[in-house]
Parts: sequence; structure tokens; C-alpha cells
Amino acid sequence: MEILSITLIGLYVAYFLIVSLDP
Repeated sequence: MEILSITLIGLYVAYFLIVSLDP
């Protein structure tokens, strides 16, 4: 389940960065 957790965290961080950079 470690891989799944890392994947979810990675997607969450990526989404947060995209939303933050989106004007």
C-alpha cells in the first residue's frame, strides 16, 4: 500500500501546484 499512498500524495501535490500556478 506504500506505492498507492505515494501515488495519491504525488497526484495531490501535482494538482495543488497546477491550481496554484493557474491564473
